[in-house]
Amino acid sequence: MAELETVGGRRRFRVFHSATLIQDYFEDQLQPVQSAVVDEWANALAERRFVDLAEFRARLTATRLGNPQVDHLYALTAARIQFIPFQFKPLLRMLRAERPRLLIADDVGVGKTIEAGLVLKELSTRQRMDNVLVLCPKALTGKWRAEMRRFDEDFRVLSARELRYCLDEVYEEGRWPQEYSRAIVHYELFRMEQYLQGTRGGGRRHLGLLELSPSPQFNLVIADEAHHLRTPASNSYRLIEKLCQTSEAVLMLSATPVQVHSDNLFTLLNLLRPDLFPDKSSFQEILEPNRHLTKAVGLLRSGESAGEDWQREAATAVAEAGETSWGRKILRADPRYQEVVQRLGGAALDDEGRVRCIRDLEELHSLAHVMNRTRRRDIGRFTVRDPQTVQVPFTDAQRAAYEAVLAFRREVLLQRHDPRVVRLIMDVLERQAASCITVLRHTLGRILDSGGVSLETLTDDPEIEDEPTELPAVVRDRAQDLLVAVAGLSDEDPKFERLRDIVSQTLADPESPGKVLVFSSFLNTIDYLRGRLAAAGVRVGVVTGQVADREREELRDRFRLDRDHPDAIDVLLSSEVGCEGLDYEFCDRLVNYDIPWNPMRIEQRIGRVDRFGQRSDKVLIFNFITPDTVEERVFFRCFDRLGVFRDSVGDLEEVLGEAIADLNRVALDASLSPEQTASRARQIADNAIRLAEEQRRLDDESGWLIGLGDAFTAEVEDVVEDGRFIDEADLGVLVESFLRQPFLRGRLERVDGDAVKRLRISENGRVELASRIRSLEQASASFVAALEQGRDIDLTLRQKTAVERRDLEFLTPVHPLAKAAAAHWTQVDTPLVGAFRTTTDLVPAGVYVFACEIWETIAARPDLRLVSLVVSSDDRRPVDPLSRNFLRLLTGAGTAGPGLALPEAAIAECLRALDAMSDARRRVEIQRLQASNDRLLDRRLASLDSFHENRHRRVKAELEVATEPRIARMKKSELAGIEADHQRRRTELERARRVEILSRRVAIGLLEVTGAG
Repeated sequence: MAELETVGGRRRFRVFHSATLIQDYFEDQLQPVQSAVVDEWANALAERRFVDLAEFRARLTATRLGNPQVDHLYALTAARIQFIPFQFKPLLRMLRAERPRLLIADDVGVGKTIEAGLVLKELSTRQRMDNVLVLCPKALTGKWRAEMRRFDEDFRVLSARELRYCLDEVYEEGRWPQEYSRAIVHYELFRMEQYLQGTRGGGRRHLGLLELSPSPQFNLVIADEAHHLRTPASNSYRLIEKLCQTSEAVLMLSATPVQVHSDNLFTLLNLLRPDLFPDKSSFQEILEPNRHLTKAVGLLRSGESAGEDWQREAATAVAEAGETSWGRKILRADPRYQEVVQRLGGAALDDEGRVRCIRDLEELHSLAHVMNRTRRRDIGRFTVRDPQTVQVPFTDAQRAAYEAVLAFRREVLLQRHDPRVVRLIMDVLERQAASCITVLRHTLGRILDSGGVSLETLTDDPEIEDEPTELPAVVRDRAQDLLVAVAGLSDEDPKFERLRDIVSQTLADPESPGKVLVFSSFLNTIDYLRGRLAAAGVRVGVVTGQVADREREELRDRFRLDRDHPDAIDVLLSSEVGCEGLDYEFCDRLVNYDIPWNPMRIEQRIGRVDRFGQRSDKVLIFNFITPDTVEERVFFRCFDRLGVFRDSVGDLEEVLGEAIADLNRVALDASLSPEQTASRARQIADNAIRLAEEQRRLDDESGWLIGLGDAFTAEVEDVVEDGRFIDEADLGVLVESFLRQPFLRGRLERVDGDAVKRLRISENGRVELASRIRSLEQASASFVAALEQGRDIDLTLRQKTAVERRDLEFLTPVHPLAKAAAAHWTQVDTPLVGAFRTTTDLVPAGVYVFACEIWETIAARPDLRLVSLVVSSDDRRPVDPLSRNFLRLLTGAGTAGPGLALPEAAIAECLRALDAMSDARRRVEIQRLQASNDRLLDRRLASLDSFHENRHRRVKAELEVATEPRIARMKKSELAGIEADHQRRRTELERARRVEILSRRVAIGLLEVTGAG
């Protein structure tokens, strides 16, 4: 409680009920309460009401989960992924931000979907996550669903009917339906007018997203390929604008390079944080110091290798940052800036001093908490791509058949049939002929038998929209003639023979893992290759969109097995979507049996093996090409010149998009000769190369836009070193102590060493546990079903095992079993008191008294923290080494001897010493947080003032030239409104100026320390 200024002679007080509930009262609204103070903690300690070590650890872990701390990472080992520190950078940026809004603009291959999944997992441990929405292009819906399964999240891809149902439910029930709480919707659907503005039909009004009041509430919105949202007033822009306004947290993802001088970056950041980036001029002003700060960071990282005067040059760059407009308003007053200036202007920096300067400068970067940019070259060397062109000419008979396909194609195109018929000819017959002409007769036979075709029977490429197509009679007649031309093809297939040679060489190479991943766009080609490879004695597997997720994972696991294992697979055949969401870093040989007509598909194929963690130094990429086909003349030559097979080009998708559209138009132009087609394709490639080089140059020049983020990566490593996460041991104790309760009578039984455990629980316990889990938000239906059906449930707490075995339940802080355990222990209201023994050389042997407190920070950026305090029972002095390492020591502690006790008077003195220690530390922390809070508010106020000045200047200029009295009155009124709005928003910000910390004790006890010697 704090006293405020009097009003009308009446005293006022501000009462901090919690970090979010703060109310002001007059003196006569408060009533003093007289009561005897009973220290329940002191009594419990004096009476030795100790709980056992397992329960103490379980309840303390439940407290940590129930009070998420900003300096902890709960998702650190909670996903089925390889632990890579830099992928936690976006999560840390978001946790440090005062509002959960972030743009992730990483290069392709860095792992943006993994980073988004980590954010989702972390937020799930900190708050309710009732509804999560992923927006992405239609072609990526399957990829997102597969990737989210790594995080044990079951997302549903919404159809048009399901999206309509969800919006109707929001209108009728006021909430997004629970069965679609994890939803993926593609932009092409959601941006349609009927889902934004609504429709009226059949006597019923269907509201759109923009009309709904209240709007659907999402705890997290993830917008992939965010560069598609950059056009103001477009439906895509209006869609994400509305969701940004109504959602708790928003992530935007884009691999497209960002340039500070383009409007694209401003548009996206303005959508995310209009309060920080209200207009373009304010945006440019805020960014101005970054160029100099990033230059200083680069010099500090390089040190002496940057030249003898590197420290002086770094000091100059920092000074130049302070001379900018934003620097004068904000940076110069920041204590971190002042400290950096002082250190750089002093004696020669050692390594520790350089690191401190780097961390401070990266924190001063104006986009540090709203944008993450990780480039491949910033995180170490990826594997080398070694593309090899495998040219396999047609046999004479195959060439004749292919020419018949081209003649058929020209005839159909010149007759100007329905565009769907043209698409069928292009996407099926011609590409199928180039992929595997041997199976063309089967494709034609199926078309003629049915009188049409559904493309989903031929390819699962998500970019090809499937709509059953009935062929005109004249086309069917010509197709019959074409079938006669290809029916006589023999089984001779030099293209397959080259593939078999590559497989044989790979299996015989002792330096290779002995695995080949083969891609084709066509299901008939895959089926053909499976049959022939199997007949040749090759162990082969197939993954397509028609294969269930669990089976795909099992096939991937068999593909991973050593070649000597009897269940191993040597060759895995995959369609475009077969490998989505699965990594194959253990495979270093990839075959493009046909070439997609979209380079992004090639990038996605190669990205399955060329990714961080690839075990080989070089990945061999075999590109099968048949000379003198449209695929070779138009697409392969262009892609090869663009370096599509050698380098990652995912960040050039926007630049290449127009070129690919041009190539498709050239390929479709029946009036061009083969020579003219090749010439036009070369011109398109020349222009695309020029644009790509310009794009990369701009990207290099904008490298200063975002710092390297070394501080964030280092912080992840600090979290691991300091144990600021819920580890396997903590989680195991939490759950096993819960299962041993009488109402459950369960346990975790070892199945495979320490890695795999089986849940054993009584019949009544299963019913009780299922009931408790169903009461949780986002209960796992499959886990509850397994409980109720009495099935064995095998699980693991180890991340590595969870990655390798998707069939196991992965016990993480957000698993329903862990949540049920935490909920149980949180409800226990008896004092948490313990007595333990530990061995350490941090302090002299003796008896110490400890307390654990939850500190709740009330500020512009609220915070929770578990604080450990330890004093000596001998002299009552604080013991910092034990305070800092208490949780780590508790993990290896044992139960204290039965004789460990202190007299009541000593206990009272120690508790008073703990209170004094807590108060002293709290005051120091408030002082530190006050400075940080002031910096944050000053930055937000400066942004607000800059926006106000620009608005005021613009309207005032309009007023000065206004000649009509009516217009002048309007402008004067507008100026008054601008001033009132500015003052109102400043007042709201200033209310968060004062920092306070509320504390409550959650545990207390005795710690007996014995020497390590």
